[in-house]
Amino acid sequence: MQETIVFGKGDFWSTEAVFLMIKGVQLVELGYIDSPKAEVLKIEYDPDIVAFEELLQVFFKSHDPAAIFCTTDRQMKKAQHYIKVLKLPATIEMYEKRGI
Repeated sequence: MQETIVFGKGDFWSTEAVFLMIKGVQLVELGYIDSPKAEVLKIEYDPDIVAFEELLQVFFKSHDPAAIFCTTDRQMKKAQHYIKVLKLPATIEMYEKRGI
């Protein structure tokens, strides 16, 4: 089973390699979403190998976390919890196949 999460960042170039080193991450795609062309990392991963929470931890420790675009309700609930507990400024939205 594969899931996708899209993280919006201020500078994604330095973070691509970090996510690729995580066992269970199958693909990291760099791109832009919507206007004003927010930089994003689209990550495809196997949730049986890597926990979504681990990906969130890496994202929040990375430079300038800005937005999370979830593809499942489970991701949305966990991301909202992390944002609330850690008091982070990141926004959370459902990713609706907008493309990057």
